[in-house]
Amino acid sequence: MDQRTEIIQKYEQYLERRAPGRRTAKDYVSDIRQFSRFCCKPWREITMHDIDAFVDNQRQNGLSAATVKRRVAALKVFFDFMAVFTYFLPFLFSSGLRSVCTLSQQ
Repeated sequence: MDQRTEIIQKYEQYLERRAPGRRTAKDYVSDIRQFSRFCCKPWREITMHDIDAFVDNQRQNGLSAATVKRRVAALKVFFDFMAVFTYFLPFLFSSGLRSVCTLSQQ
């Protein structure tokens, strides 16, 4: 499994713990996968220009304002998660890939 896929899986697990039983996790993960197909850069190299281009593409494809807004929200939560995940990455690997949620509760 490549690192992009692994991070998306960790994000999905994080969302499912954060909002169990809600559709938000599935929608947000779907949004991130769509963005990932649109922009193939490594996560750390993505810029606001890339996100703006994605938003423009979504609008040009006729998506509703509500859908585009949700996708932007999914990206924000994802990159917030990435900031924490990247910060804790060495600790996660040295402790058997414990979840970010578990770390925040300690």
